[in-house]
Amino acid sequence: MVPKAYILVAIAVTQLPIQALAQSHGFVGVGVGGSHVSTDRYEVQADTRASFGARAGYGWPRVKIVLDYQRHGLGDEAPLVSDWPPGSPTPTRVPQILEADFLLLGAQIYLHRGLYLRPALGGGRHMYAAYVGFDADPGLDSAYVSSEGLVAAGLSLGYHLKVHQRFSLGIEGSLLLSSPVEGPGQRTIFGIQVTPLLDF
Repeated sequence: MVPKAYILVAIAVTQLPIQALAQSHGFVGVGVGGSHVSTDRYEVQADTRASFGARAGYGWPRVKIVLDYQRHGLGDEAPLVSDWPPGSPTPTRVPQILEADFLLLGAQIYLHRGLYLRPALGGGRHMYAAYVGFDADPGLDSAYVSSEGLVAAGLSLGYHLKVHQRFSLGIEGSLLLSSPVEGPGQRTIFGIQVTPLLDF
């Protein structure tokens, strides 16, 4: 006969995380991680960079609507006036700029216990090097980081790990695909983030 203590432990391990999630209507949190960012511009090399994210969700035990903000590609190089020598048709140095921001709205669907899948759609912006004044007065030359709007789609697979009645960890991997509203610069991002969450 199985001792009652083992039965109680088994119930706690298998059922309490589900019950805790069911009792929570929403969550909010801020996290960090890393991501591999690539672009369709051949002169900008793919790289693995730090990332940052914040998300808030609210809804039912099995499905929550989530507003998700993510910033990927942190640590860009700065554009310099010397990148584009006078008279040159193209820059001689291309700063490696991969940073992009995303604001996504998705449905977080719980598959089993805390395991979830979250498809999402949204928009944002990506950064790129801009050079001004190189065909006019050299004294007006400038180089800076500019931004352009984009549309994006994302798919995240993660686990909502309950560590306390009101606190949990969101551990997830994401695939993000984005395209600028105009021009080149499509980005493909594979990222992993860990987000401490306040459940309510």
